[in-house]
Amino acid sequence: CLFAGAGIRLVEAAFTLGTVFDGNEFVTLIADEISPATCRLWDLADNTKLDFERTMLRPEDTIGVYQEVARRL
Repeated sequence: CLFAGAGIRLVEAAFTLGTVFDGNEFVTLIADEISPATCRLWDLADNTKLDFERTMLRPEDTIGVYQEVARRL
């Protein structure tokens, strides 16, 4: 798994789904991103939160959290 290989546990993910008609049938699409804003991401070694919960509690950590996840991936 991409996350486990980066030392990150993917605990939960939320996605926005939509349905479009392609001319013949309705097709369901995932229309979202995988980021600390849409997932619960924890460090595999010590369970440090690398997600939106941490950035809500400590807004000053937001840039650092995103940079850490990007660096690992």
